[in-house]
Amino acid sequence: MKLSNQELNQKLIDLSRKERVLVNEILDHLKEVQKRRLYAKLAYSSLFEYCVKELKMSEGSAGRKIAAMRMITEVPEMEEKLKSGSMHLSTLSMAQRFFKHEPYTKPEKVKLLTSLAGKSKREVEKRLCTLSPKMAKRTDVRQISEEHTRMSITLNKEQKAILDRLKELKGMREEDLLDWMLERCLKQVDPLKKKPRKTKAKPKARHIPMALKKALYERDGGRCQFKVNGKQCHSRHGLQVDHKKPYALGGRTELENLRLLCPEHNRLMAIRVFGENKMARHLSNSPGKCGEAD
Repeated sequence: MKLSNQELNQKLIDLSRKERVLVNEILDHLKEVQKRRLYAKLAYSSLFEYCVKELKMSEGSAGRKIAAMRMITEVPEMEEKLKSGSMHLSTLSMAQRFFKHEPYTKPEKVKLLTSLAGKSKREVEKRLCTLSPKMAKRTDVRQISEEHTRMSITLNKEQKAILDRLKELKGMREEDLLDWMLERCLKQVDPLKKKPRKTKAKPKARHIPMALKKALYERDGGRCQFKVNGKQCHSRHGLQVDHKKPYALGGRTELENLRLLCPEHNRLMAIRVFGENKMARHLSNSPGKCGEAD
């Protein structure tokens, strides 16, 4: 590379500036993708999954960009600071997570974000954890081999006391107690693990008996059934039972008229049938609840 030290330094300064501009363009485009729900139309269950699988971002990069995009959408004043380099992507990402726990007003958010400009990631994290102890409750998950995953979680005093009491009652070590808790919990919430009661399905009723729900999970493989251009969503997260012909339009509650959809695709199908205006109050970005949804 035939550059003087001064030229090399200036080149990197210019490239860094261009990178900040490019990042802002990416955030603008992600905002439009979210607005159009384009990721759902392409058979992705979330904007995060779209970024990782379609755009080939790392999970960390996708999470930071999505959080920063939502923070800028809420507080547009931060866009110019991000372009100038006085506000970092990681700062906006952590702030967005902070404001999920703390009900700050718009002026209060601007004031706090402005005070965080130019600070390092460690300084920002320390400040936010001081303001909200909930910020310290993080779960870090890392796959260390094909067979093992390492999880690190921060417990508060009450959670630690509950864990200690369970250890006393069961006489188990943490890893054995975790096995016991996971298996017990799964039996309570997984339709494939639950023992269905002997209740007769009523096709004209909205309620879906556990036996019918179990048959549905077995048929659909416990995955979202949304498909487009031969591509299927396959999400297993927060699955909801959807009536192919909506119950509100006379659809029957029987296996042939039911399918599993992830929350995002259940909302998308509802928009297609009932229209966005009618479904507006249901169109939040928060994950849907498991169960019957249309």
